[in-house]
Amino acid sequence: MKLTRREALSALGAIGMGGVVSGQDFLGAEAPRSPGRLGRDSDSRRAQLYELLGDLPERKRPLSARKVSEEERDGYVLETLELELNGFEPVPAFFARPKGAAGRLPTVLFNHSHGGQHHVGKTEFVEGRSYLQAPPTPKW
Repeated sequence: MKLTRREALSALGAIGMGGVVSGQDFLGAEAPRSPGRLGRDSDSRRAQLYELLGDLPERKRPLSARKVSEEERDGYVLETLELELNGFEPVPAFFARPKGAAGRLPTVLFNHSHGGQHHVGKTEFVEGRSYLQAPPTPKW
């Protein structure tokens, strides 16, 4: 049984809202049970997940980043980047690193929330917001 993208998202929404969706309902056949792990059939389940997500860019396509600007701030350097991830549109991004840092450093990926204020976007990473921790992430 092949699900449409809408049906898959609806089923996932039911799971997220505390609904119960059995393997039979979601996958169209009884799903293998495995406590905490995917088990031996993980490759086919991963392929099925990608199929349910709909039309996605080629996973093996080359990715690239272009530095748009670099600005020194209080204790860190903020780079503004343009990422080429999907072949359709560039993705704006920030990269913050400590001032004077050299060599390999640990990296933290920050997924912005914008709190329903879509104009905020990624700027909450450097400016902070009342509903997030203080100080903003790059000033740790």
